[in-house]
Amino acid sequence: MKKSIIFALLLSLLSVQQIHAQKWLKKLGKVAENVLANDQKTTNKASGSIPGCTVKYTSCVANGNDVHINFVITNTTSSELKMYFNAFDDGSCAFDSKNVKHTMHFYLGGDKLGHYSDKMLPPNVPVKGIMVIEDVDRTIKQINSTFVKGKANDVEFAVKLPTQVVADVKNTNSDLVTCSLPELQFNFLKCVRQGRNVVITATFKNIGNKEYEISAYGDTPTIYDDGGDAYECDQETTLLGKNRWLGYNWYTLLAGIPMKATFVIKNVSTSATEFSVVKIPFKYKSNGETSQYVEFRNLPISAQ
Repeated sequence: MKKSIIFALLLSLLSVQQIHAQKWLKKLGKVAENVLANDQKTTNKASGSIPGCTVKYTSCVANGNDVHINFVITNTTSSELKMYFNAFDDGSCAFDSKNVKHTMHFYLGGDKLGHYSDKMLPPNVPVKGIMVIEDVDRTIKQINSTFVKGKANDVEFAVKLPTQVVADVKNTNSDLVTCSLPELQFNFLKCVRQGRNVVITATFKNIGNKEYEISAYGDTPTIYDDGGDAYECDQETTLLGKNRWLGYNWYTLLAGIPMKATFVIKNVSTSATEFSVVKIPFKYKSNGETSQYVEFRNLPISAQ
């Protein structure tokens, strides 16, 4: 009799433990579902927020040696809001698809923000901004993670952006040439021999919504033919419009107006049939200065 009672007690104890185990497994399943749901959400939008603001991310494009994440920020409070982005080494940064870390700086309302500067945002007014990820290889097509730190009215914030795909910018008329400045349309016309020289003609057209300046001051083109010989541009006859391209001046490009460019490459070997590379660097100035370039690859040389 005692053995039967003990056996019954053991069975009841096991059944109670089984019920508790089932409840525990159900709870664990719900936790797992929530974790998965949260993970899926972070791929669609930024995690974290900027106090008193809404932010809309509009595009991610290569620009010169950098990548620009364009955004619009709106102060949703009833009074002015002081915005500061932390661009120090321990602050905002980004990691590309090769896991290389990049520093950042910021533009807000057309102004470049320094390490210690801030910007007052008026209430309920959308303001355009740019997150500049510095020194990104042009082969990179994805920014895996972007961490943005700063203060809004002295309240610290930290935001992590989802993966950003770097959009291809088509601003040339030929697959032989790339132009690093999205606001510039570069149209290649021809590359022909003229005596001992080779002349490349093209047009520059400002496709932005406002005028800006460009200059080749201090920059030297890189030119090699298919035999490995290096060349230089002629300083006197290489022109933008009627002005010397390799001079010391800044030239204004008006929005929507094409400007003819002529690049004269001196003393090109008669055995050369194409240029392996012609890289033409220049500086761009509009609310700050950046390095840009036009680059030809495997450019055929036509007979005169």
